[in-house]
Amino acid sequence: MNFDEYLQTYINGLGDNRLIKAMLYATSGGKHFRPELLFAVVKGFGISEDKAYPSAAALEMLHSYSLIHDDLPCMDNDDYRRGKLTVHKAFGEDIAVLCGDALLTHAFAVLANAPYSSDKCLKMISYLASLGGLNGMIYGQLLDISVHDYDDLSPKELDEIQDYKTGALFKAALYFGMILADDFEHQDFYDDLALVLGRIFQTQDDLFDIKKTFAETGKSASDIKNHKATSISIKSIEEVEEELKRLFYKAYALLKRGSFDTTYLEEIVRRMENR
Repeated sequence: MNFDEYLQTYINGLGDNRLIKAMLYATSGGKHFRPELLFAVVKGFGISEDKAYPSAAALEMLHSYSLIHDDLPCMDNDDYRRGKLTVHKAFGEDIAVLCGDALLTHAFAVLANAPYSSDKCLKMISYLASLGGLNGMIYGQLLDISVHDYDDLSPKELDEIQDYKTGALFKAALYFGMILADDFEHQDFYDDLALVLGRIFQTQDDLFDIKKTFAETGKSASDIKNHKATSISIKSIEEVEEELKRLFYKAYALLKRGSFDTTYLEEIVRRMENR
């Protein structure tokens, strides 16, 4: 069973109703980037990828909930995500809100019942709650919607938005690998890598909104429409491209510090460089 099948099987096991159908719809078709980061770490330690499936499912469910709520009319008001209608467009706003709520709630249920030691489960629950909440992603979203005039936005403030809104869940993914491998003495490495990869990922998304078509990205370019704070709103395309080169150089340099076989992480960074 691959990870997609594991995730769909878990959600299907929760019942059979409109909400389950919406949850399946919301979690299918994505890149599963955060689970891929987790898998790259555990495989680097020689741990079978499927051992990380429960924790990866929790990551993907929480991430999917955040996308559903981000797309709502009261937030970014997006019509398309992952090449298809957003959940509120396909199922209605009421089901979309409940779908996000259910995915968030069951993300913690997955971890609570995962076949790990109670200490590992508790650490993962704690990190996911913190990094998915006001110490991470939710705080980043708050910063994002609080920017009303990006002409006054500094590069440092934009970095802060990216580090919380995107980098925090990358950190959760890497931390889950750290926990499964008992590699706590190298936590600084995971912190630094999450920050760099988060900035790369978000900066690329900002650039793609300008340079790529809907057929290539599969989503609406709502940040432009909504005058949201992005890399492109405070820098030229050339400056953003140069910044990406610096970030990729830093990512590859960081991977040399890994306490495990970072081949799988290097493959992910290369894919990011070529996407």
